[in-house]
Amino acid sequence: MLDQESNFRKFAAEAGYGRVDVGRFDRGQTITARAREEDFSALLLEGELELTTPNGAVVLHPGDTWSFAAGVVFGERVLGADPVRFLFATRRFSD
Repeated sequence: MLDQESNFRKFAAEAGYGRVDVGRFDRGQTITARAREEDFSALLLEGELELTTPNGAVVLHPGDTWSFAAGVVFGERVLGADPVRFLFATRRFSD
C-alpha cells in the first residue's frame, strides 16, 4: 500500500492538487450526497466504502481511487465493521 500512497501523492502534485490529507469515516457512517466546490481525488487505504452518484453506486476497496470534478454530486456510506481511512486532495481552478 505504501507504493500506492506514494503514487497518489505524486499524481496529486503533478496534477496541480493542493496538499494531500488523510480522511476518516466511522463504522456505519453515511455522508449525505453533496457537490464540492473544487475537484476532488482520493485513494482508499482501509475499509469498504460505497460511493453513490447520479449514475449509480459502486463499492470501493483498499487501493481503489475515485475522482470528481467540481459540482458533481456524490455521497458515501461506510460498509462492513471497520472504519474507513483514505488520502484525498482538492484542486480549485480560477475563473
